[in-house]
Amino acid sequence: MADEALAEESRNARSYTGPPRRLEREGLFALERQGDDRFVAPPLPSALIRLYGGQVIAQALTAAQRTVESGKWPAHCHAMFQTPGDIAKPISYHIERDSDGRSFSARRIVARQGEAIILAMNAMFHAEEPGAPTHGAAMPDVPPPSDLLSMEDVLHGSTELAERHEPFWLRDHMFEWRPVQTFRIDARPPEPGVQQFWVRLKEPWDGPAGDHFALLAYMTDLHLLHVGLAPLGIGFAADRLQTASLDHSVWFHRPARLDDWMLYSLTSPSAAQSIALGTGNLFTRQGEIVASTAQSGLIRLLDEARVDRL
Repeated sequence: MADEALAEESRNARSYTGPPRRLEREGLFALERQGDDRFVAPPLPSALIRLYGGQVIAQALTAAQRTVESGKWPAHCHAMFQTPGDIAKPISYHIERDSDGRSFSARRIVARQGEAIILAMNAMFHAEEPGAPTHGAAMPDVPPPSDLLSMEDVLHGSTELAERHEPFWLRDHMFEWRPVQTFRIDARPPEPGVQQFWVRLKEPWDGPAGDHFALLAYMTDLHLLHVGLAPLGIGFAADRLQTASLDHSVWFHRPARLDDWMLYSLTSPSAAQSIALGTGNLFTRQGEIVASTAQSGLIRLLDEARVDRL
């Protein structure tokens, strides 16, 4: 009965509070091992009608990490979304061990619900090499997070957010986001395809340090597609807009903790043929680049307004 009550609470987005966020965070790593190279994740309580892609990427990376020898950490991953996931069904992660060398290990991961493949991902793991030469892009000069409103404050105070968007955007997110530029919801004049956010976990993470790679992958799936809408003058909540992530890549440059503020700096170099490309860099508050991302996604304008929930 407790699970039913929790699910009922999650359906009311505006009262979606602490326990679902905690369960989402802890459930992200609740993978049951079934053999050497197969893991199963149980369903998580959710106000959504389809799986958030970042969840599947993070769990796929976690499953693959558990097949790699100690001392190797994620170097990069490239995920391709196949079909929308069902929040009510468990996810099975199958791992292929492509190679294991002294410095690198390569894995292929397929996420299934029943017979349907919802995600296919390649991942590379790398042993740390201290003392290697380094360089990195400079962090943009932006106001500190203390000077900015949280995204939740902006969205809860908005009259532009359609009801169908509320279950996703008004739920109790694991991460706190603070947009640097004005966070626009609906139609707008065309703007440069540039957006920055300060972001951090709302609560400290006391799990293994390696979990932060998966948390980073989870977090970076949000907003990366929307930056491609700005040059088109389209808001992410436009009634006729259909969106879907097609693929998502993360390059992990160095370990980082997600329970301190980081700057996620996003750009969109192109949108054409109903597909937008977004790229991003993630920086520590001290200005050190820790990860880079890229994502392509569908941005299709329909003939009629949508009424379905996300």
